Amino acid sequence: MLTAEQKTQLLAGLDDLQTGSADLGTGAGALSGNLQKLKTGSAQVSAGASQLAEKAPALTSGIQQLSDGSDTLAAGTSKLAAAAPTLTSGISSAADGASTLATGAAKVADGTSALASAAPTLSSGASSLASGAASADKGASSLVSGLDELKTGSSKLAASLDEGRTKIPASNASERESQASVISDPVKVGDDNVAAASNYGAGLAPFFISLAAWIGMYALFLILKPISKRAITAVRKPSRWCSAAG
Repeated sequence: MLTAEQKTQLLAGLDDLQTGSADLGTGAGALSGNLQKLKTGSAQVSAGASQLAEKAPALTSGIQQLSDGSDTLAAGTSKLAAAAPTLTSGISSAADGASTLATGAAKVADGTSALASAAPTLSSGASSLASGAASADKGASSLVSGLDELKTGSSKLAASLDEGRTKIPASNASERESQASVISDPVKVGDDNVAAASNYGAGLAPFFISLAAWIGMYALFLILKPISKRAITAVRKPSRWCSAAG
């Protein structure tokens, strides 16, 4: 786990990395422009060398004519004429080298442009790395807190289990036999006669009493009418008569 000082150093380093990435993008852009100028200059040098190589044969011819026209300078002119092809070859090599330099400069310019294009991506990646580091630090803190709570809960559980173990009552042979009997046969079925009757008539008496009461009330309802039509049709108020009869 990272300490607070290490976390601070990590975040500071990530900020420096982001700043350096931005500076690298700026410097890469400037370098790309300078390399483009170098490419142009190399092309101009290559063109001049080519022109010099084209004029080298004419120069050689003029030297030869000068050698034919002057006996005094014949020896030196001959040496100069002999060295002229070497000079021409050197000029051609210089022209080829200038072309190669121009091609390399173009490649370097392209690579620098690609580097400048990738610099923002590097800066964005550095920012994402900084955010991820902060999230990782937060998650590590939460993990430490959760581990502390887990440790506390485990300690409480162990203490409770040990306390419950000490509260288990001791049993003897008779108690164990009784417990085994209850577990093996937990329900007991019994047959009790709670309404015994001595004969058949005593058993049917409740039924006939209820039947007689129902028939009597039904007959009384048919004979005695609760509302008198004569009283309703009289001068008195029917509502008061009905409420009195109810």
